[in-house]
Amino acid sequence: KKDEPIAFNGTQWVIEKEYASLFGNTKVIRLDKTLTGQDGVEQRRHRWIYFQEGIAQNIMDDNGLSASTFTYALEYLGRVFRPGAESALVLGMGAGFIPQRLKENGIAVDVVEINPNAIDVARDYFHFDDSGIRLFEEDARTYIRHCDKRYDIMVVDLFQGDGIPDYLLTREFFHDMKQCMSTNGIAVFNTFGTPARLDASYYHVLKTINSEFKTLKMLHDDESDATKMTNIYLLASPSKRLQLDSRVKFKNIPPSIHQQLKRVFAKSRPIDKTMLANAMILTDEHNVFAFHNAQNYLRYRENLLKIVPEEMLVN
Repeated sequence: KKDEPIAFNGTQWVIEKEYASLFGNTKVIRLDKTLTGQDGVEQRRHRWIYFQEGIAQNIMDDNGLSASTFTYALEYLGRVFRPGAESALVLGMGAGFIPQRLKENGIAVDVVEINPNAIDVARDYFHFDDSGIRLFEEDARTYIRHCDKRYDIMVVDLFQGDGIPDYLLTREFFHDMKQCMSTNGIAVFNTFGTPARLDASYYHVLKTINSEFKTLKMLHDDESDATKMTNIYLLASPSKRLQLDSRVKFKNIPPSIHQQLKRVFAKSRPIDKTMLANAMILTDEHNVFAFHNAQNYLRYRENLLKIVPEEMLVN
């Protein structure tokens, strides 16, 4: 039964709510774990996962804070590299933490989300307050093609299923994005891969973004493990030079994530012509991303079964 707990790796997994839609099933999963302190007193710890088609879109601790590093990385990368930002567009709602934090820092936020369930999940389970935030329930590609604003920050977090839909990785999409950004605007992409072993599919994406934006930077945490898949953050701007606001401080962040962010921000990984020499530009007419990325999809699914009970993957 879906409402019964499943024991896995010392933690109880419970599906609190499941939403079905044309865009895949969304589950709210509660994790229950008993921890024993140094004084011998047992404490019950809870976490909630926003789980969609095999991807943890976000994780929330019982203190109401996101336990996902990318939440803070995307927010701070946008604010650090676009000093004085007044407006932001978030493509992909997730649990709502990113637009919420941008709003709390005085930035006018618009959110585009194709899945109507995402908004309900964020409000009902992840404390999302959409007051003062404009929500657009539509496809990111459609919104970008017709947007009538110029945003200072654009956060692109469009994971669905195993990854980002390939029609959101073409030159035409990035061209339309650029038209929706202010002169010194910054786009922050949340991507996923193995930093120590980037493959052809990832180089195609880099070259495609680079074909439309004058500046492109890549940041991530550990690159020593040749098998570890992790978040890779891309910064793109129509400006030739990125500004940097060193006054932006990490605030209201779990201590463990604070250290990870320091490593991510420590340096950017250079992207040069040699790296992209054999890559191709992805277009609406010719897009080979899904084919070249197939092995990554398979590896992600294999790794997923090591950390998530298989019952959670059944819709």
